[in-house]
Amino acid sequence: MGTKIQSDQLEKIIPVIIKVTNTDLSTNSGSWVDIDSSLDITATVPASGAVLITGSLDLKMTDQEDCFLGVGIGAADPAGINGGHAFDGTQRVGVPFGDIITGLTPGSNTFKLHWQTTGSGTVTLEASGRGGAKEGSWWMVLPITGA
Repeated sequence: MGTKIQSDQLEKIIPVIIKVTNTDLSTNSGSWVDIDSSLDITATVPASGAVLITGSLDLKMTDQEDCFLGVGIGAADPAGINGGHAFDGTQRVGVPFGDIITGLTPGSNTFKLHWQTTGSGTVTLEASGRGGAKEGSWWMVLPITGA
């Protein structure tokens, strides 16, 4: 039999920080903007200078448009995320994303989730667990140690 690990113990082994949103957030910006500072993650980048960024956002669009996701680190401009693209829809879609970011300065770094849209409508990031569902919008930063 395996040993069960409680969530508070897991954070001591793997310093993962997960952020969720409890309110709907919206944009109609055609340029990169911070989704919301409440979703910022401050994490310690290990000596390897690498982290895994992953998550899934529930997005709803009001018009036929594209929505792109990106991550800004500190004051740096955001870079696009693999898989972080919702497009041409007027319904709620789950948008999973993930990327390994390397070449970071070891130590404390702040990661900011950004977005932009190409259409004329509004994109809304829906709150986690909306309507009693267990799924929802979340993202995390996972330090990668070793070679």
